[in-house]
Amino acid sequence: MKPTIPKVHNLLRLSILLRLNQTPAHGYQLILDVGRQLNQKVSASHVYPFLRELEKKKWIRSKRKGRATVFDLTPKGRTQVAVLLTHFGGLLQAALGARIKTCAHCGCKVFEGGHDYRGRTYCCHFCAQAMERRP
Repeated sequence: MKPTIPKVHNLLRLSILLRLNQTPAHGYQLILDVGRQLNQKVSASHVYPFLRELEKKKWIRSKRKGRATVFDLTPKGRTQVAVLLTHFGGLLQAALGARIKTCAHCGCKVFEGGHDYRGRTYCCHFCAQAMERRP
Protein backbone atom coordinates (compact mmCIF):
# COMPACT_ATOMS: atom_id res chain seq x y z
CA MET A 1 0.00 0.00 0.00
CA LYS A 2 1.45 3.36 -1.06
CA PRO A 3 1.76 5.82 1.86
CA THR A 4 -0.35 8.95 1.59
CA ILE A 5 1.13 12.40 1.86
CA PRO A 6 0.08 13.98 5.16
CA LYS A 7 -2.09 17.07 4.88
CA VAL A 8 0.44 19.67 5.93
CA HIS A 9 -0.67 23.00 4.57
CA ASN A 10 1.45 25.31 6.66
CA LEU A 11 4.92 25.64 8.14
CA LEU A 12 3.66 25.21 11.69
CA ARG A 13 2.34 21.71 11.00
CA LEU A 14 5.50 20.76 9.16
CA SER A 15 7.61 22.04 12.06
CA ILE A 16 5.59 20.03 14.59
CA LEU A 17 6.06 16.84 12.59
CA LEU A 18 9.78 17.47 12.13
CA ARG A 19 10.18 18.20 15.84
CA LEU A 20 8.40 14.96 16.78
CA ASN A 21 10.59 13.13 14.29
CA GLN A 22 13.59 14.08 16.48
CA THR A 23 12.29 13.07 19.92
CA PRO A 24 8.98 12.70 21.74
CA ALA A 25 7.69 15.89 23.36
CA HIS A 26 4.78 17.19 25.37
CA GLY A 27 2.54 19.86 23.90
CA TYR A 28 4.02 22.82 25.72
CA GLN A 29 7.54 21.76 24.68
CA LEU A 30 6.34 21.61 21.06
CA ILE A 31 4.90 25.11 21.39
CA LEU A 32 8.22 26.43 22.75
CA ASP A 33 10.50 24.58 20.31
CA VAL A 34 8.45 25.29 17.20
CA GLY A 35 7.95 28.91 18.25
CA ARG A 36 11.71 29.33 18.60
CA GLN A 37 12.32 27.64 15.26
CA LEU A 38 9.77 29.78 13.43
CA ASN A 39 10.63 32.90 15.44
CA GLN A 40 7.00 33.56 16.24
CA LYS A 41 4.48 33.00 18.99
CA VAL A 42 2.77 29.63 18.56
CA SER A 43 -0.72 29.19 19.94
CA ALA A 44 -1.91 26.07 21.75
CA SER A 45 -5.11 26.40 19.71
CA HIS A 46 -3.08 25.52 16.61
CA VAL A 47 -0.92 22.78 18.12
CA TYR A 48 -3.33 20.62 20.11
CA PRO A 49 -6.02 20.19 17.42
CA PHE A 50 -3.29 19.12 14.97
CA LEU A 51 -1.94 16.64 17.54
CA ARG A 52 -5.46 15.19 17.96
CA GLU A 53 -5.75 14.90 14.17
CA LEU A 54 -2.42 13.08 14.01
CA GLU A 55 -3.46 10.77 16.82
CA LYS A 56 -6.74 9.88 15.06
CA LYS A 57 -4.74 8.96 11.94
CA LYS A 58 -2.41 6.90 14.16
CA TRP A 59 0.64 8.94 13.14
CA ILE A 60 1.38 9.72 16.80
CA ARG A 61 0.59 8.16 20.14
CA SER A 62 0.21 9.93 23.45
CA LYS A 63 1.30 8.76 26.86
CA ARG A 64 0.72 10.38 30.22
CA LYS A 65 3.96 11.19 32.00
CA GLY A 66 3.15 12.78 35.33
CA ARG A 67 0.95 15.79 34.60
CA ALA A 68 2.08 16.07 30.96
CA THR A 69 1.02 14.13 27.91
CA VAL A 70 4.01 13.14 25.75
CA PHE A 71 3.53 12.68 22.02
CA ASP A 72 5.64 10.30 19.93
CA LEU A 73 5.55 9.34 16.27
CA THR A 74 4.36 5.83 15.51
CA PRO A 75 6.04 3.71 12.81
CA LYS A 76 3.22 4.82 10.49
CA GLY A 77 3.94 8.45 11.44
CA ARG A 78 7.65 8.04 10.74
CA THR A 79 6.80 6.65 7.31
CA GLN A 80 4.52 9.63 6.67
CA VAL A 81 7.24 12.09 7.73
CA ALA A 82 9.73 10.35 5.43
CA VAL A 83 7.27 10.72 2.53
CA LEU A 84 6.72 14.34 3.44
CA LEU A 85 10.47 15.03 3.60
CA THR A 86 10.94 13.41 0.21
CA HIS A 87 8.30 15.66 -1.34
CA PHE A 88 9.53 18.82 0.38
CA GLY A 89 13.13 17.88 -0.42
CA GLY A 90 12.26 17.79 -4.11
CA LEU A 91 10.58 21.18 -3.88
CA LEU A 92 13.54 22.68 -2.04
CA GLN A 93 15.96 21.19 -4.56
CA ALA A 94 13.98 22.73 -7.40
CA ALA A 95 13.72 26.11 -5.67
CA LEU A 96 17.28 26.31 -4.37
CA GLY A 97 19.17 23.98 -6.68
CA ALA A 98 21.11 26.70 -8.45
CA ARG A 99 22.34 28.06 -5.11
CA ILE A 100 23.49 24.70 -3.73
CA LYS A 101 27.14 23.87 -4.36
CA THR A 102 28.97 20.59 -3.80
CA CYS A 103 32.19 20.38 -1.80
CA ALA A 104 35.03 19.40 -4.14
CA HIS A 105 36.52 17.17 -1.42
CA CYS A 106 33.81 15.37 0.57
CA GLY A 107 30.80 15.90 -1.70
CA CYS A 108 28.53 17.43 0.93
CA LYS A 109 26.02 20.06 -0.15
CA VAL A 110 26.79 23.70 0.66
CA PHE A 111 23.92 26.17 0.58
CA GLU A 112 25.40 29.18 2.32
CA GLY A 113 28.96 30.15 3.07
CA GLY A 114 31.48 27.52 2.16
CA HIS A 115 35.13 28.03 1.43
CA ASP A 116 36.28 29.04 -2.06
CA TYR A 117 39.88 28.16 -2.79
CA ARG A 118 41.64 28.20 -6.14
CA GLY A 119 38.40 28.34 -8.08
CA ARG A 120 36.73 25.45 -6.30
CA THR A 121 34.14 25.35 -3.52
CA TYR A 122 34.66 23.44 -0.28
CA CYS A 123 32.41 23.13 2.72
CA CYS A 124 35.24 24.19 5.05
CA HIS A 125 38.93 25.06 5.08
CA PHE A 126 39.76 21.53 6.29
CA CYS A 127 38.44 20.04 3.05
CA ALA A 128 40.36 22.65 1.05
CA GLN A 129 43.55 21.73 2.92
CA ALA A 130 42.90 18.02 2.40
CA MET A 131 42.57 18.54 -1.35
CA GLU A 132 45.75 20.62 -1.36
CA ARG A 133 47.67 17.72 0.24
CA ARG A 134 46.40 15.14 -2.26
CA PRO A 135 49.07 13.88 -4.66
